[in-house]
Formats: sequence, structure tokens, C-alpha cells
Amino acid sequence: MKIDALAAGGQKWQMAPHGTGFLYLTEALQENITQQHVGWLAARDPWDFFNFDQPLAASARRYEGGTLNIPGIWALHATLRRLLEFGLAEIESHILTLTQILTDALQTIDGVELLSPVSANERAGIVAIQLPAQIDVNAVFQHISAQNITISLRDGKLRYSPHFYNSPEEIMLAIEATREALHKAPSNSARDEIK
Repeated sequence: MKIDALAAGGQKWQMAPHGTGFLYLTEALQENITQQHVGWLAARDPWDFFNFDQPLAASARRYEGGTLNIPGIWALHATLRRLLEFGLAEIESHILTLTQILTDALQTIDGVELLSPVSANERAGIVAIQLPAQIDVNAVFQHISAQNITISLRDGKLRYSPHFYNSPEEIMLAIEATREALHKAPSNSARDEIK
């Protein structure tokens, strides 16, 4: 791919643990980089503790700051293995199927404004909606969460993020919980009157 440098954190879509990620540098680029910080593992022979003049390791180990996050690396390896086992194309197709179900169904709920793209070639694994201004979005979110359905409340918007381990049936449960929550939610004006 003719990449000289690539750095990426382990992301939640990878089911990656916190504090994990990747760094790739070509050997040619490594020779041209002056590191600002050097950990004990960066030395060619890190167990030769009193050889302060030894060169850096020839491999990318020279960028390791210290003791490795072994549990995180094992967990990241396991999650990546699982993703590859299922197949990236299959996972993408499944997620897009789930977001299509969400997109189609959420648009049928009165007052809900779909904020995510409708077109399949513009869509990702996230579907966000805006509720009518008079609806208490916090109450809707709490009601859905109380049904053991995990969604996010971001900047006053509800965000659904299915992954490959979710089923169409679970998505339908989330949609019905959303309908029910909207039906039961107090309006913002009623909440203000209570204050």
C-alpha cells in the first residue's frame, strides 16, 4: 500500500480494550526519526542495564515506552481474531442490514427526525435521531436504558450503534422500546411546570 507511517488506536468497533493500538513505520522512516522519549525496551539489549551507549533496537521495539500492556494486547488479539473469523465483509453487510432496519422503522415514528444518511452508500454503523423539542429526551433515554437496551444520548440526540453480534430481533426490540418511551415521555413543558 506504500504506507510509510500508520498509527491507530484500538477502537470500540474493534471491541478493543482501552490503551491499545497500532504503529507501523517503514524501516527507512525509522532511520530518519529522532525519538523524543525512549523507554527501557528501546535499547538493542534492554537487559544490559549499564550499557548507556548502546544503539536503539533495530525493530519497532525501539518505540515501546516501557512495560507492555500484556492483557490489553492479548484481548486485542482475541477480538481481532474473532472479527476476522466472522469476516469483515460479512460484518459490514450485517451492520448495514441492521442500520437499514433502524433507518426504515425510526422514520415511521411520528415526530422523529432521522439525522443519519438514508442512502446505503453513505451510511455507517450509527443511526442518530432528533426527538421533537417538546419531548423530554432524557426521559426517553432512561426508559430505553431501563429495558436493558444500550444506546447513547449525545447532545440531545439518541444514537443507535449496532454491531455484528446484534440480531434483527434485538433491533426491533430497540425500536419498540423507543416508540413506547416516546409515548410515555413527559413533555419539556410539563417538566418545567413541575419545577
